[in-house]
Amino acid sequence: NTIWPDDVHAGAPALIRPARWDRQVCVDDDVAVGAGVTLDIEPDTDVFCTGEASFSVYGAMSVGDAQAAEPARLVLAGDPQFTPGGWGGLFPSDSGVLSLEHAALEACLGIYTLPPNGNATTVDIQDSEITLADGQASAGLYFLVGAAVSVDGLTVNNGRFIRFDEASTVEDLAVHVSDDHTAEAISLYGDATLAGITVDNAHWGIECFGSAAPTIGAGPNGVSVSLSGRVSAIKGTAGILATESSSPEVHYAAISGFEDGVR
Repeated sequence: NTIWPDDVHAGAPALIRPARWDRQVCVDDDVAVGAGVTLDIEPDTDVFCTGEASFSVYGAMSVGDAQAAEPARLVLAGDPQFTPGGWGGLFPSDSGVLSLEHAALEACLGIYTLPPNGNATTVDIQDSEITLADGQASAGLYFLVGAAVSVDGLTVNNGRFIRFDEASTVEDLAVHVSDDHTAEAISLYGDATLAGITVDNAHWGIECFGSAAPTIGAGPNGVSVSLSGRVSAIKGTAGILATESSSPEVHYAAISGFEDGVR
């Protein structure tokens, strides 16, 4: 029952018209979702991605449905033992719109918003789970300058390098940091508002850069940052780290296992 999408050009994988994918789809190259084009991936759909697969989003890409019982899944094709490195991930760019609603991304390199050419990129994530590829130092979620990001329910496994450059609203985010990652789990370069945040196994839970003035742990759900998965109080570690001229405002924070809770 595998469906090879016929709305993608062979040899030049650009989506040429609005498309709705369901059941099972296999992708083995970069698919460019062009400006003015929408790709909808239905709930309970399996998109099998080879190591060469990725999605460049200049139009709109919607994965899953927040009201559906089953997620839409983008997974690595074949046995991960024989496909090291995972699949390429999602690249919303310029005026692209990416929506993950009850979606599951497995063994991917992550999400990278590319620098815009004057138009904002929009990313909306709800009730989703992302498992980053093992052993890939560059894997992460990079929401760079020009990206308007909203998160309301996201679990990141093998977590590393979750970066917010702009003012973002992030709620109900759980980051389980991979054992080989020795940098910050969440990087804030803009005036983000974070609530209901859990980070475990991180050397630095949340690090603030530049002149960022984020609000961390807004509301009663607060923020929980721990080093529970490693040796306690590793030298130089911190739950929340303010660098350069950043000035985070911290509320309702539970921080444990670090040399410094807040530094």
